[in-house]
Amino acid sequence: MTQPVTQPQVPYHNRKHAACVMHGVYYLLTQRAGLLGAAATPAALFKFIVAAAMHDAGHDGRNNAYHSNTWDEVAGAEFGLLYSDQSPLERHHCATGFRVMRDTGLFAALPADTRKDFRRSVVTMVLSTDMAQHAKMMVDFQLLLNPSVPAGGGGGGDASPTKASTCARNHQEASASGLPLFSSSAELMTAAEAMTIACMVLKMGDLSNPTKGFDYYMVWTDRCLEEFMEQGEREKERALPVGYDRATVEAWKAKGQVGLFTFLVRPMFQAFDALVPMTEQLEAIDEAIDYWKGKLDAPPAAAAEKI
Repeated sequence: MTQPVTQPQVPYHNRKHAACVMHGVYYLLTQRAGLLGAAATPAALFKFIVAAAMHDAGHDGRNNAYHSNTWDEVAGAEFGLLYSDQSPLERHHCATGFRVMRDTGLFAALPADTRKDFRRSVVTMVLSTDMAQHAKMMVDFQLLLNPSVPAGGGGGGDASPTKASTCARNHQEASASGLPLFSSSAELMTAAEAMTIACMVLKMGDLSNPTKGFDYYMVWTDRCLEEFMEQGEREKERALPVGYDRATVEAWKAKGQVGLFTFLVRPMFQAFDALVPMTEQLEAIDEAIDYWKGKLDAPPAAAAEKI
């Protein structure tokens, strides 16, 4: 009998987070007319939902750097050892998710070609959630719409200058004529374009907490920081460089959030705004940035008492 997959109990990367990401991905694909072509069929939409569900499957609350630094430990998850430090967590998530799908017989009735295409697409999407792939993903997406982006600027992959020029021309002509963008039509969208958009949609769903309400975002911020600080304690035990120290959390909490949203999250949503409107999402992200900047500017508690 197949043993059930054990999901580690961690504060942030858990089943609730998976449900949040599934919600964000489904919302983008079904409430934004410019993305209807990316999930034009139930089978295509199912790929997104499965990728969102499994993108952190079996997460142990440690990041890739931790697993790469502890590959030689006898005990532990050994993801760094198993996957040679190449996106060890994301590869573990894929393996965990597809093992469940295999053991439950979910693919049993599907033709071999369909299973192959499904697996290839979902693996690509999940691997794109590795933060080490973020810069490449952004360049690939920008090339999709703007051929003036240097082709050698960290992009590569399926986005060639010729393809970028074609995509941009389609985008410009559609905008000028009032017709739907290429992403709105499955007939106009190429497989490479669809995959680039798919990776962006999953990534945005993964980082969409601040767009769902300030109170909601703050709960998940605390959960994430708790997970990071737990890792920091394990790093201290192993005499490793400590990335997140519980003793000094208040000193770097606001600065870290400002950096995350200013240099990573907001540019991603801003880039996507060129494809479909992200006005409300950008306003919510700006609210989060302003909040944390206010924390940076605020005087220390001791000094504040004297004012």
